[in-house]
Amino acid sequence: MTDRANITIKKTEFTSLVTDSQYLYLDGVDDYVDITNEETENVFGQGSKAFTITGWVNPETLTTATTNHSVSNVFLARASDAYNDNFELGITNTGNLKIYFDTNAGKSTISLGNGELTTDDWHSVALTFDNGLVTAYLNGNKYEKTINGTMMDAAGNTNGSSPITLGSSQHVDNYYNGGLDDIAIWNKALTVGEIGASLENQLTGSELGLVSYYSFDEDDNYDGFDFSDFTPIVSTKITDSSSYENNGTLENGQGEHIRAKNLLDINDDTSQIEETKPVLVDIDEDGDLDLVLGRETTSGTSKLEVYMNDGEGNLSLDNSKLSLEDTGGATIDVNDIGGGGS
Repeated sequence: MTDRANITIKKTEFTSLVTDSQYLYLDGVDDYVDITNEETENVFGQGSKAFTITGWVNPETLTTATTNHSVSNVFLARASDAYNDNFELGITNTGNLKIYFDTNAGKSTISLGNGELTTDDWHSVALTFDNGLVTAYLNGNKYEKTINGTMMDAAGNTNGSSPITLGSSQHVDNYYNGGLDDIAIWNKALTVGEIGASLENQLTGSELGLVSYYSFDEDDNYDGFDFSDFTPIVSTKITDSSSYENNGTLENGQGEHIRAKNLLDINDDTSQIEETKPVLVDIDEDGDLDLVLGRETTSGTSKLEVYMNDGEGNLSLDNSKLSLEDTGGATIDVNDIGGGGS
């Protein structure tokens, strides 16, 4: 049961932004995003008195395993084994927000919520720290609690500092399993109006106080495809759409980390398919490639090449290739193509 002392609750409605976009999926085993840059680290740096995190979470599973600070299912942290850790943000197995702070007055771990963050559904999350006052909005429900300390303590030493990570705490490793979308990090405490605008609208990247913004809409699972041996070239870049360009690196992902909420939209516009960068499609979101859509131009005629999974996880050139002449309005209905992924 959440400690209600010094907690106030208020309902504020936020509308989901994540209906028709891409999101980051993490397997809960070893996937995480490393964000190593000065601007983002300074948000949680020694002496920081105010910051905000906004975004959407969709946990697939919620475990009881915790860090040494009793935080489970960590989806954002500044922590590592090599250096001091001063912040962890996770979800309890009962669906509450769990937060660890290391401040100028010592360490605090608090739980906020009333079970809002359930599995297999998208939830809006916003957290502000403002001179020791911690405010959380979970699906619009507001919770507040004052902790000891008015500013963050250090997360490093003279030899280096802990990185910001999405999907894990790297101190006493703890991983998050599920989806993340539109994660934004701000160097100020947002008002409720600013939080609503952040959650309900696509950010431009130049908003005042915005330090990092990960919409995952600019990211691909693959940088390309080697047709000589049907080997995808896995991408590990996670794009920061803020003006700071604080890009992250996916660690331990195998090319299935970016998932689309509407996978069939790719078939509405064949102009997206280039000869130099084929489109790779995972229809059923199981991590296996189901289709590779390529383009080949011969004697002035542009054709779409469709390589299909043979049902055993392989893309077969001999038995599963379809060639379509593209007159500018070609469409592909993946429901009519056999050979699903294994």
